[in-house]
Amino acid sequence: MELIKISGTSYERGYKFGKKFKDEIKSCIKFEDKFWSVGVSLDQTKKSTKKNEKIFKSFAPEILEEIRGLADGSKLKYEELLNSSISSPYFSPMFCSAFVALNNLTKNRGPIMGRNVDWLKESKKYVRYVLTRPSNGYKHICSRPLESVGYYDGINERGLAIAWTGVFTLKSEVAPGMLMFFVTKLVLERCSSVKEAVKLIKNIPIASATNFIILDRNEAVVIETTSKHKVIRKPEKMNRGNFIIMTNNFISPKMKRYDIIQKKWPKITDPKIKRYKELIKESAGLIDIKMTKEILSDHEGFICIHGKEGEMISETISSFITLPRSKSLFYANGNPCENEYFNFRI
Repeated sequence: MELIKISGTSYERGYKFGKKFKDEIKSCIKFEDKFWSVGVSLDQTKKSTKKNEKIFKSFAPEILEEIRGLADGSKLKYEELLNSSISSPYFSPMFCSAFVALNNLTKNRGPIMGRNVDWLKESKKYVRYVLTRPSNGYKHICSRPLESVGYYDGINERGLAIAWTGVFTLKSEVAPGMLMFFVTKLVLERCSSVKEAVKLIKNIPIASATNFIILDRNEAVVIETTSKHKVIRKPEKMNRGNFIIMTNNFISPKMKRYDIIQKKWPKITDPKIKRYKELIKESAGLIDIKMTKEILSDHEGFICIHGKEGEMISETISSFITLPRSKSLFYANGNPCENEYFNFRI
């Protein structure tokens, strides 16, 4: 696995990445435009992009500069990349998940996060793993889709880790704002603790329903969000330890009314949560890197997903494990049950 190293200003980083992967980026855009906004017309996408661009200018203009650099480096139009990356989709077939174990649940009593990115099978070839040194921000390692400057997950030099899952929600809960990819990016660049990350996310307009799981050296939370509502969910207790799980649904009572996953895929999220809890309980006090790999490779509860050719169903395209206290992380490209994890240290 190649760890791509990029540094410089926002524009410089975008340009370097775009130049390096210009052919792959063009292919990725063609592929993702077919599936990312199902039932959304090009005209709707452009309108959404214009509204979101105004928000980016106010809250994170450096992201627009990086997108401009990506466009110039890959010889694409700036507007084309904007439409592809910052418009607000209502629907996407993603079934990602994550968990965090803390205190007495882990073998060395230090916190650990495990996370699988689940999307269309073909998208695995468009994931890249990047060490970024911003000229103004914290150094970090992340996984990211080729056509976007946003991230799936990552950890920064302060030992702060973050990942997200999309939630299927009501159309009334989608509004102009930032998508989860870019919120994740801003947290890694700007924040040094869970407390700082929560404050940042509370102040950012969120475009669509998203869960964020955030972990530092000592604590973890999940923030359940829509464009109108944000609720913080704290870890649950188990065997004198603590854990927290994140899938594609809302768990907190205040947010459940905005979650329509049960109408679309009721047989996926509930079994996944149940299975995570079973595996964490079975492994209590023994959870380490090896055990986390086993949990993320489990098939009984749709944790490690294998899609079928030609079907619009998710498959695990990337897997992420991190230990904030040692600032180490492990990435596997594809299903963790079949692929080797590569170890990096920030």
